Amino acid sequence: MNQKLLSLCLFIISCTGNVISQEYSKDEKLIMANFDQQATCWNQGDIDCYCQGYVHSPDVHTVSSKGFTYGYDAIVAKYKKDWPKERMGKLHFDQVKMEKLSKITYLVQGRFNLEYEQSKPLSGYFTVIMKKIGGKWLMYTDHSS
Repeated sequence: MNQKLLSLCLFIISCTGNVISQEYSKDEKLIMANFDQQATCWNQGDIDCYCQGYVHSPDVHTVSSKGFTYGYDAIVAKYKKDWPKERMGKLHFDQVKMEKLSKITYLVQGRFNLEYEQSKPLSGYFTVIMKKIGGKWLMYTDHSS
């Protein structure tokens, strides 16, 4: 009976999206470190540092409500145009879920949150394909809305 009750409680907790503790693999820890570093860079107003989380390649791309952006240099330029320091706010990520697709790719989904001192917060969702390149996990495709 106790085993059934425990199983039921764990099932209910998993359905509500509340996680008691998250155990990450080595690769998942490195992926989360990438997101943590990006948040730190963003919160310092440093777009160049933030974009180091992307694959430095002409093949990398982003998708947003404004369309597609292809290539690392174009992504950096777009971020700088769309996000001047006074609009950046404070960034943090949550609701991050990861699915291993292969030895060198992960699908990562979650929510980004921007907080501002004198205006409403902004949040949205992202789906990212991470690629392991040179031992580092970097964003290859980023769809944010």
